[in-house]
Amino acid sequence: NAKLTSMGVQIFKDCKALQDVTFREGFSSTKLTATTLPFVNCTSTTFKVTLPSTFTTIPDKFFKTNTGTTSAGVNITSIDLTYVTSVGQYAFDGCKKLTTVTGMDGLSVIKEYAFRGCAALTAVDVSKAGTIGNYAFANCTTLKSVVWPTGVVVVPQYCFSGCSVLDTINITNGTTINANAFENCKAIFLYRS
Repeated sequence: NAKLTSMGVQIFKDCKALQDVTFREGFSSTKLTATTLPFVNCTSTTFKVTLPSTFTTIPDKFFKTNTGTTSAGVNITSIDLTYVTSVGQYAFDGCKKLTTVTGMDGLSVIKEYAFRGCAALTAVDVSKAGTIGNYAFANCTTLKSVVWPTGVVVVPQYCFSGCSVLDTINITNGTTINANAFENCKAIFLYRS
């Protein structure tokens, strides 16, 4: 319904067979909060979400399937973030089947733990981001390459911790690398330009 302007707390809770959610044009994400948690216990083996141009912010914990800090998310395999400018804390935390995120080059804010534990994600382009939080891509165990923004001159704490196959990232000369930013990144090669 295009007239729907908000969602109740845990609106799809325990909908274990839920596989496809389409937010229609006109639905705005600005009224959603971290307590919305729409997909708690939505454990379907496949999950698809379509976002309209009016959905510009992925709220904190939006795709989490639990209410705690344990990394667990819906079984989404791909998502188009073309119209999204901000991804909240824990938004995709634990979405272990997420392999493809298109439209990331338009993101300006990626908050803490946003993509933590997205174990199937292999490449990210965050070249337009102005802010990237701690642990943003921690434990993305198949992440191999990152296009880092030239305007972000600090790699946050634990940002890529546990990204054991990450081998390519190009950062600007003079960029500060905070504590444990690349902890357990056994294949990393930093390019400074």
